[in-house]
Parts: sequence; structure tokens; C-alpha cells
Amino acid sequence: MTKTDCEVGIIGAGVAGLTAASVLTNAGVSTVCLEAAPRIGGRILTVHDRLCPLPIELGAEFVHGQPSELLDLIKQHNLTLFEHSTRAIHLIDGRAVKKKRWGQRQSA
Repeated sequence: MTKTDCEVGIIGAGVAGLTAASVLTNAGVSTVCLEAAPRIGGRILTVHDRLCPLPIELGAEFVHGQPSELLDLIKQHNLTLFEHSTRAIHLIDGRAVKKKRWGQRQSA
């Protein structure tokens, strides 16, 4: 690790840390963002599977309400936000098992 001079040190490169770094850098503040994990994004972990036409999110699951800060970032970065119902299709070995309500146990 090398010594770096900065005005603000940000711990964690999740959504909050990356947003703080972006806002501060845009305001002319020198920042360093430190992340312990081998990747940035925090709880966000998007998987692109060739068998699925849509990206699969394994990390962050919910957008609570309609916060303009988040919706603006989604639009700015040309991301897609999906609203889902409590219905789900459950797959085992790539095959749909049965349709059921979210939280309902699989029958044996």
C-alpha cells in the first residue's frame, strides 16, 4: 500500500461509498475510496447468464419507495429497474418446478 494524500477517505465501495466518492469528486474534493472485497458494488451482484434474457441480481433485492436519488442514478446509467409481484417461478436444474406464492414451501 502506498501513501496517498486526500481530503476525504471513504471506507467501502458499495452504493453509498461510490455515491459519496462521486459527489465529493464532482465538488472538487480529493477522495480515496477503500474496499476490502475483491470487487466494488457492495451487496449488488449482477449475474448475466446466457440462458436468461435478463440480468439476475443476487445481491440488492429491493428499492424502498421511489427515492429520486436512486431513480436518477438508474436513469443516468441507463439501467433497468423491474417491479415484481409475489408470484415466482422456481427452477431446479434449469426446469420450472411449479408456480407458487413467494415464501410458500415447496411440496415434497
